[in-house]
Amino acid sequence: MKLIPYVFIIVIISVLLFFYQTTPYMNLNQGLDTIYIGQTYVDPGATIKIGNETYDMSTEDIVNGSLLGKQELTYVYTFENQIYTITRYVMVIEHDQFEMTLNPGVDTIRIGEPWVDAGVTTSHDIDVNVISNVNRLRAGTYEVTYQVTYLDTSFELTRYVTVIS
Repeated sequence: MKLIPYVFIIVIISVLLFFYQTTPYMNLNQGLDTIYIGQTYVDPGATIKIGNETYDMSTEDIVNGSLLGKQELTYVYTFENQIYTITRYVMVIEHDQFEMTLNPGVDTIRIGEPWVDAGVTTSHDIDVNVISNVNRLRAGTYEVTYQVTYLDTSFELTRYVTVIS
C-alpha cells in the first residue's frame, strides 16, 4: 500500500518531464532593439528548442532604419506541420539633441597669473578634446578650442583667453 503513492508521483513526474522536453521553447536572441534613425539594424535572430535540439528561426521582415517608430520582426519555424512564431519589436528613434556649452570662467588674466580652464559642459558623457595655445607669460589673446565628435558629427567651441600686462 505504501508503494502506490510513490509510483503515482513517479508517473506524474515522468509525464511532466516528457511534456517539458517535447514542448517547443522559442527565444529571441539578445541584441539591441532600439536604433537611431539612419542606422542599420543588425538582427540578432531567434531560436526554437525542440527536445534537445535548437534551431534558428527565420524572418522575411526587415527594419527600415529611415522610418521612425515601432517595427516588428516575426520569426517563424515549422515543425511537424505546426507553425511556431515569435515577434521582436524594434524602435527607430530620433538622435538625442547634442549640446555643448562653455562654462563661465575668468578668461582675462595678468601676465604670470594662473588661468583656470572652466571647460565645457556637454549633454552626453563623452570625451572632449582640448586644444590650447595659452601663454600666461606673454600679453595677447589666445584660443582654447573644445572638440567633440558625437554620432559621427563634429562639434567645436572656442574660448578666448586674454593675457594683459
